[in-house]
Amino acid sequence: MSLGAIVGLIVIGFVLAFIEIFVPGGLLGSLGALLVIAGVFGAGMTYGATAGLMTGLGCFVGGLVFFILWIRYFPTSRFGSVLNLDTVIGKDSGYVSQDLELSRLVGSKGIAVTDLRPSGTIEIENERFDVVTDGGFAEKGENVVVTGVDSNRIVVIREERAEEGRP
Repeated sequence: MSLGAIVGLIVIGFVLAFIEIFVPGGLLGSLGALLVIAGVFGAGMTYGATAGLMTGLGCFVGGLVFFILWIRYFPTSRFGSVLNLDTVIGKDSGYVSQDLELSRLVGSKGIAVTDLRPSGTIEIENERFDVVTDGGFAEKGENVVVTGVDSNRIVVIREERAEEGRP
């Protein structure tokens, strides 16, 4: 295998792997990796094991340097800033955590629309919610009380247990 063919395989392989960054799917990156490996093996078969080892090491170091430079400089480049989302989503921009929205339900009474064994659906003021019980079961039609909200998980107990002061 000629030196030009070896260099060509490696360069085309790296170019295909680079294109894979923008056109994901795995095919171009896999083909690129195979071409680089073929180039390294070609160097080893044509010029000896030492040349193959040095070519492989050079490809590894070159890829590592490219990766480090890419991570360092691409996100702040003109093209990178177009692809990266820099919008901050927070309270100031109108975002309200679902936790805060659902926390208004704590202490509310509702009716089990389905059996709660231990999860199911309840209705509070004509609005349905997926809930879990604290471990006990509740039958369809039973009254329940919301005892807590954890992220998007609403915890309820049967109303009779709430009146007894039991958890």
